[in-house]
Amino acid sequence: MMTSTYRPRNPGHDYYGRGTYLITLVVSGRERLLSHLTGTGSDALARDNALTLTPLGEKVEQAWLKIPELQAVHGNCVVVHACVCMPDHFHGVIEVLEPMDWSLGDIIQAFKAVCTSRWQRLQGLSTSTDRPISVDWGSAGLPAWLRERALQYDNEGALIRSLSKKQRQEYYALLAGNSNRFSMKTTMTLFVSTIATARL
Repeated sequence: MMTSTYRPRNPGHDYYGRGTYLITLVVSGRERLLSHLTGTGSDALARDNALTLTPLGEKVEQAWLKIPELQAVHGNCVVVHACVCMPDHFHGVIEVLEPMDWSLGDIIQAFKAVCTSRWQRLQGLSTSTDRPISVDWGSAGLPAWLRERALQYDNEGALIRSLSKKQRQEYYALLAGNSNRFSMKTTMTLFVSTIATARL
């Protein structure tokens, strides 16, 4: 039986309900991909210094601002407030206005997936919507439901979107069993950690 590795920041808190949260996402490997410091001051806090977004930072900021519109399609009522793309991490404030069908974690996971897709495109890599399905058809451990489902889709993105949360976890566990595929997958992930640091 597969168990989730996700652990909520505040066990017992209802992440489907109303609240305002400060979200911090860290770039994989702490690479400085989102912005850089510009200005003439030698001190990082000098008044004439500013953060200048990279093309990826601009895409991340745009994706953050689109969260309410994209979530409204799923019946989730959220508002995003301030956000900042630091060189190697991202901060954003999101407010959940009414109880949702999706958890806050689901919403942030969708945001991270969009950001990773944008990053892959900027790097000239194929996104999951363009990649072939990563299933070893000869694998004895491949569940019948996955073999049948995979035959219905021509790319990994469509397959993953069709799976339930439990099925996605099982699919990713199968990828983890294939060390070559898993190492490629992990190097193509933009954000590696999520912290809901505060309920404001």
